[in-house]
Amino acid sequence: MKNKQTNLRVAFWYIALVFFVYFLINIKVSSLLIIFGGFLILVTVLSSLYICIAKGAEGLPIFPVFSFTIIFKYVLPLVSNSLTIRLYSPEKKFCAALTVVAFLIAGIFSWACFLYKKPKPPKRYLSLPDNAASANSFLTIMFLVLILRMNGVGRWFYLGVAIQNFLDLVSIGIGLLAIFFLAYRWGKGELKKKDRSLFLILFTLMLVVSAIPIYLIEDMTMCIGMVAGYFLGSKKIPIILILVLLFPVFFMQYGKSEMRGKYWDLEAGQGPSLRYAIQPWQYPSFLWQWFNAAYGEITYRENDPMYTSHVQPLLERSSMVQLLLMVEDQTPKEIPFYYGATYSHILETMAPRFLSPKKISPLIGGRMLSLRYGLVPEERIETTSISWDMMIESYANFGFFGCVILGALLGSLLGFIEYWSAGLPILSFRFLYASVVLLFGFKASEMVTNTFVVSLFQTTVGLFLMAFLLMRFHRITSSFSHQARVPAWMKAKDQGFKTE
Repeated sequence: MKNKQTNLRVAFWYIALVFFVYFLINIKVSSLLIIFGGFLILVTVLSSLYICIAKGAEGLPIFPVFSFTIIFKYVLPLVSNSLTIRLYSPEKKFCAALTVVAFLIAGIFSWACFLYKKPKPPKRYLSLPDNAASANSFLTIMFLVLILRMNGVGRWFYLGVAIQNFLDLVSIGIGLLAIFFLAYRWGKGELKKKDRSLFLILFTLMLVVSAIPIYLIEDMTMCIGMVAGYFLGSKKIPIILILVLLFPVFFMQYGKSEMRGKYWDLEAGQGPSLRYAIQPWQYPSFLWQWFNAAYGEITYRENDPMYTSHVQPLLERSSMVQLLLMVEDQTPKEIPFYYGATYSHILETMAPRFLSPKKISPLIGGRMLSLRYGLVPEERIETTSISWDMMIESYANFGFFGCVILGALLGSLLGFIEYWSAGLPILSFRFLYASVVLLFGFKASEMVTNTFVVSLFQTTVGLFLMAFLLMRFHRITSSFSHQARVPAWMKAKDQGFKTE
């Protein structure tokens, strides 16, 4: 046990070294103030992971994983001299960095309150059966989710707005759990060769179909679910699997703009959507066009003196620092605080569409901000999408202290979920729910509060349906044995207690 803890600390220092080297490579500014600001954010992010390992956290590291998205949204774009932030002074960039640090520190303190609490075992818990039948159930779920997504891009049949939206949103969480569970069984060596082959075929097809609408965040999340499940099952970091999955996703990022120009219909009235229905036999030619667009973009940027790094387009794509700088510069000097207006529609957007057919979009919070700061004209707000995150939204509403309060609330929420799910089997309802929240941590990097709450609520509904259909109760007959402070997700299958 002690050796495992030592190994985790060694792994942390390797991870920290990689990020520090990557940070240094991407520095394209001469201002020490900007570099110091980026360095402060990076150290704060890494400290959350170190605290998690040093204290032997007994649950999934949800908050540290969420905080790592900050590196790509703020740290690297800040020091890479991105075109979108060159007009702001070093002092303003340093103030933006301090805002991010304050948000993270508030989150770390509230999260650590749960980190230091010893989990108490429930008397009973819901769990999936760990047998061949459950593997077949999840393969069936993956097949149904695949058909649903193929219908979405092929437009074979229409079930009505309410049912279609419900199935689309619920299937996101259910599909992620199916991938996670089957990858976990694969990592443990408990997936039959036939089932493993079918799983990989279905997974590949889901990646392809999910990419057809020219959004790659869903593919990224599925890849992370696959890697996380395999890692928890095998207790080994699947380096080859990571490279095989993530390299194509990063490569295709370069061709998104050209493909969206060809295939997106921006006048549909419901936000960007595909101009044409795309059928399965058209997938190869579609992907080949995308590959050529990505390759052409890389070649163009390589020969363009304005771009000094091939990673620059990806940093610009993930960057949020330009929006934070704009909001801090204009609020409240030119634009008054919003005082919570973007939060006012959360309950309304959570209602099922069959109860509220004309309910507003969960994207309303981001659209309100885009209008308020003049980024999108009112006549195009339904068809133009700009990504905001929860921290910038909180600054627009309540300023610097709004970011601190949001950090504390978010840290408390994620810390409670870690504490609530700690020590239970990987196939239990609580652990699977924590896994969904962890995967949503990546998607939350481009969500305002309204979108995050609604998406997580709808996924929760899907998980409850899965629990009702596939899970059963187990009774704990002996208490937890947590004398050794080793993360529960690195322990043996029984997780330190017996059931009946």
